[in-house]
Parts: sequence; structure tokens; C-alpha cells
Amino acid sequence: MPKAASVKQIERALSLGQLSIKDPETGYLYSFHARCPRDKALSAVYRVNRANEMITEVIFRCPVCREQFQATSAEIVLK
Repeated sequence: MPKAASVKQIERALSLGQLSIKDPETGYLYSFHARCPRDKALSAVYRVNRANEMITEVIFRCPVCREQFQATSAEIVLK
């Protein structure tokens, strides 16, 4: 089940060049995922674009239809 995160948390992680957020209570690292716009399958990060250390663009790839797509910070979920 994907975990909800605030847009602020996700944007902070991206600004630090990270693709995951650590749960302070358990120490578990939640990685970034997004829903495919075509078939709504949960998709993992496929590649990123960077400016220095900061991640400026996250591209996901659907495991079902194999399409690549971008997602905004608000569309990213944690898994």
C-alpha cells in the first residue's frame, strides 16, 4: 500500500538529490512511485534529470504498458 507524503517532503528530497524518504520511527526508506496516466499501474522511477545535485525531473516507466511519463511532486507516492 503506497504511503502518502506531503508535497513539501517530496520537494525537499528532490532538492537534496534523493529518491526516497526515511521514516523517522522505523528507519524504513520509502521510494518514489507514481500512477501511470494510461492504466493507473504503480510505476517506479526510470530515470532523472539533475541540475548539480538537485533532481529537476523524475521520469517513471509503467511496468504494464512500458510508457515513460513524468509526474509532479503532488502525483508522487511513497512505497
